[in-house]
Amino acid sequence: MESGSIILAFGPTVAAGLLLIDAPHLIIIVVSSIFCFLSSQLLAALIWLAFMPLTNSRVFYVTMYVFVLEGFRYGFFVLYKLSEDNFVVKIPHGTVYPLRDLSSSIVAGYGFGLARVYTFHRMILRHSLDKATLYPSQCERVSSFNLIACSALCTQVVHAILMPIAFDGCYVHDADLFCK
Repeated sequence: MESGSIILAFGPTVAAGLLLIDAPHLIIIVVSSIFCFLSSQLLAALIWLAFMPLTNSRVFYVTMYVFVLEGFRYGFFVLYKLSEDNFVVKIPHGTVYPLRDLSSSIVAGYGFGLARVYTFHRMILRHSLDKATLYPSQCERVSSFNLIACSALCTQVVHAILMPIAFDGCYVHDADLFCK
């Protein structure tokens, strides 16, 4: 049962990672998007520490977290576009790796999703492999491990879908504020 849930949670992540082995430019995009996501987590944590004595409002913290994360997503796109304009990746056979294609934007979302799954779901999934299994009181038929595995899969899919939408929106509108 646990192996099926692990495959559900991390199967697409592992499969996508294996597909990236032959594409060095995509590995660079994944690593930079993971760094961008982790930087947004650091800034959100610092803001949380600064405002924690002032307010206990969850609405404030969730709103602040979303703005910080999406601001860093936009910042990632700005830096990506600047590097795309100044950088062409070539190999000795003369093949040029495209940086403005759908796979690059999906891989950037994959990096965001991978970092989020690892930071938010890792501890619960690790503890779910112990001798006992937790069952939430709201749904006693499905274990917490299965719920977290489904949540991890959905998180990966959402980030892999959001980044191409963000890239498309910024390319279509040419990101007038920062990308010129």
